[in-house]
Amino acid sequence: MKQMNNPTTRNRLKSVDVILLALFFLCMGFYSASRYPSLIDQYYSAKFFPALSAFLRLIMGKTAISVGDLFYVTVVLFVIYFSIKHYRKRKVKDKLRFEDKPVVPFWKKSLLFLFSLYLLFLVFWGLNYGNSGIANTLKLEKKAYSQTELIEINKALLGELNNVALQLDSVRNPFPVNDNELFQLIVQAYEKATNRYPFLTYGNPSLKPTVFPTLMNYMGINGYYNPFTAEAQVNTKAPVFTRPFTACHEVAHQLGYAEEGQASFVAFLVAEESDNLTLKYSTYFELFLTANRNLYGFDSTSAKHWRDKLAPRVKSDIKIWKKHVLAYQNPIEPILSKAFDLFLKSNSQPQGILSYNEVLLYVIRYKEKRKGR
Repeated sequence: MKQMNNPTTRNRLKSVDVILLALFFLCMGFYSASRYPSLIDQYYSAKFFPALSAFLRLIMGKTAISVGDLFYVTVVLFVIYFSIKHYRKRKVKDKLRFEDKPVVPFWKKSLLFLFSLYLLFLVFWGLNYGNSGIANTLKLEKKAYSQTELIEINKALLGELNNVALQLDSVRNPFPVNDNELFQLIVQAYEKATNRYPFLTYGNPSLKPTVFPTLMNYMGINGYYNPFTAEAQVNTKAPVFTRPFTACHEVAHQLGYAEEGQASFVAFLVAEESDNLTLKYSTYFELFLTANRNLYGFDSTSAKHWRDKLAPRVKSDIKIWKKHVLAYQNPIEPILSKAFDLFLKSNSQPQGILSYNEVLLYVIRYKEKRKGR
């Protein structure tokens, strides 16, 4: 009891409680602010985040290795160490005198860590989930698409995909031969896209191959954005025809398009403006499969009809993709997928993983607007 009555100990406990309470209210305050798009648009997404992200990309872009990957490894090792240390203390707690027990309870230390990490996430990137997004920028109507429109977009994407596939057939080894070539392709594509869409300006590039491509294959991940380092990570061991779209999608996250459907739509806009066939093919490949899967849920016969019309090259790549997925199937991946689904739902994406499908809504409304209907 002597230690608990020590003034220094009491002050330390009070300080921890104050910090814990302050972190909680800061997290709740920022999270509540994300519910006001106009506020996020004006102060965060238009001012604070672009400056912070550009600065982080400037720093992180100077290193070839993925600092974000190493950051997550450090966090995991810290959690493991912290948990083992606590477990060992619990094992011998009966042998300890009361005054020798830890001053700050384990649960408070855990909350301090989690609140701090979540606050950093919100400040460094998470508030982008609350902005009005690309639909507002381009004045696109977010009216739900009909089954007829879904059939039409399957037909349109099929034509675009097959057209590019036929052009690729005449090119020997068309896809980038190394990571630098791939990343340079994406940077150049964004530079060209800014002629039509100035808001897609991408300065201080920080695109990197993940340090753990095999692990990402087992996790079912082609790429990810690290909000703490502003790096775009690409799994360069995924099938070659998926990588350009993945890299383009992750750069969209770097520019503040947090929602998955929006990031994919930005990749589509960039590919549309690009002259590079591999980027176009990779993007149309991804979007057609997304559209076809969605159509299958409404009309499996129609979905199969359009899929049967794919060019031989596309059908071959679909087989390669399926073989790749099957090679890395494991019982952990569905659990990780569910966790990511819950993460998306907690960040203003009620459809969770299905929010990736929202890219179809943006593409349909964009094409509709371009036609002037």
